[in-house]
Amino acid sequence: MLGLILNFLGGALLKPILSYLQQKDSSARDVKLAEIGSDKDKAIALVQAEVDANKERAAVSHDFKPLVYMTALPYVLHSGAVMLDSTFSFGWNIPAAPGPFSNYESQILLSLFVLSPVGLLSKAVATKLTR
Repeated sequence: MLGLILNFLGGALLKPILSYLQQKDSSARDVKLAEIGSDKDKAIALVQAEVDANKERAAVSHDFKPLVYMTALPYVLHSGAVMLDSTFSFGWNIPAAPGPFSNYESQILLSLFVLSPVGLLSKAVATKLTR
């Protein structure tokens, strides 16, 4: 008789309660997995968008290289002519650049012949070290 009562209480009363609790736990787990999947998809989309933006920036930056060199060309030619005339006395009598142009000239030459190669070298070293 006691076994029958325990069997009834254990089976008939506890089974629906345990089933409900298990289903509730499974539902919470499924919701959490969906949130994790959604966060993962958001992160992947963000990274892909950044990669695409970087590709666009890289494509556009190469379009402006000739313009940068054409802008710097007069300063490079003037500086070179002044240097040649003052070194070898060709008698060209090329005056130094007036006012702020002298400063511009030195900054442009510094960026083209010092900073740009150093930047490329540092990128190459960083790429080599990250592999």
